[in-house]
Amino acid sequence: SPDPGMLKAEYDDVARWDPAINNTFYNLGKGSNAFSWDSNGNLTLRDTYVFEGFGDFGVAGDWNTFDNIPNAVVGLARAIVVVVGVAGPATNIAIQRQIAKTLLNMAGADLGDDNRPYRIHKDFVLNQHFGINPHVGNVADMHIKTTWSAQEIATHNPCLFAAALRLGLIPENQLTLVKAEKAMGGNSVALPGFTDNAPVNGNIDPLDVIGSPPAISFGGAPTYPKPFTSYLQNVDDANFYLGPYAKVGTIPGRLVVITDSPGFGEVGFWIQRWDTHNDGPVIAANGYQTKNEWFNTCGKTLLKIRFLHLPDRPLVATLVAIHGYSYTSAQNTVYQTNIALNSVANGSQTLSGVIASGTPGSFTLL
Repeated sequence: SPDPGMLKAEYDDVARWDPAINNTFYNLGKGSNAFSWDSNGNLTLRDTYVFEGFGDFGVAGDWNTFDNIPNAVVGLARAIVVVVGVAGPATNIAIQRQIAKTLLNMAGADLGDDNRPYRIHKDFVLNQHFGINPHVGNVADMHIKTTWSAQEIATHNPCLFAAALRLGLIPENQLTLVKAEKAMGGNSVALPGFTDNAPVNGNIDPLDVIGSPPAISFGGAPTYPKPFTSYLQNVDDANFYLGPYAKVGTIPGRLVVITDSPGFGEVGFWIQRWDTHNDGPVIAANGYQTKNEWFNTCGKTLLKIRFLHLPDRPLVATLVAIHGYSYTSAQNTVYQTNIALNSVANGSQTLSGVIASGTPGSFTLL
């Protein structure tokens, strides 16, 4: 999950086993605030590390990683060996800095470094079990910042990239495609035999979509719900064996059966810009919905689908159209109610009341 709180939890789960990370750089005293996304989809990790003399020099692991006395003695001895060479200079720097900091703060300056909770983890074990304070003074606070671009995230952590993309944390314009988008087929043509196709209603079982291969036929046949398609668009569906309409976040596309690796035989998501496509006057002339209007009002479900436009084709939560409704006549449009739902008090309206407010003729034909 790209949520900062979840990133912190995942980081803790991994970093606590790696002393090189846990002690040297990121202790994440800032908590979930250590992680942030900017408007360009870059992920930044910030932290403050209190770098100290005796507490840092020569210690390969965090003091908390020494879970027994022999290991703690070894770590302490290693630290002492190094401190013999560097403690003097480091302590002098610390003392000078502390005096200057104190005087400046007395004069009204605000030089308060973030000493806690960044340092408390380091002295807990020594204080608790040995009665030793490992601090030789505050040498300096290291303010650390690392930023990963959206493309770096896509390359090294495609699952995180896809999740952030779906939630809008990474703008679509930051997506570098490893597979070209699928172009739309042609619009209606006034030629004999070029018959357009009305919307396909009815529903499909989501489990029939995600099989390997899927249990329903893709392509131009009316085996899955779809909006109006012209004759040429239907031919295109058949030629490329395109399946149900779907979206990853705000990105529109179609489901297809993957014919190469990775994911051979599974279902993949192929970007197709049907949401902004203009089918021409045939829509208004027949009372159809545009493809985007149809998708917004059809029945949908989230399925894990391979995203074909990222390396390794990660499984991504994809909103898939599984239920089409009839829009071919005024009587069979979506169910209408005369209750002003936007003005009803929260928690006061029952479903039975909404149903009773309409008439049988207002129900949608499935």
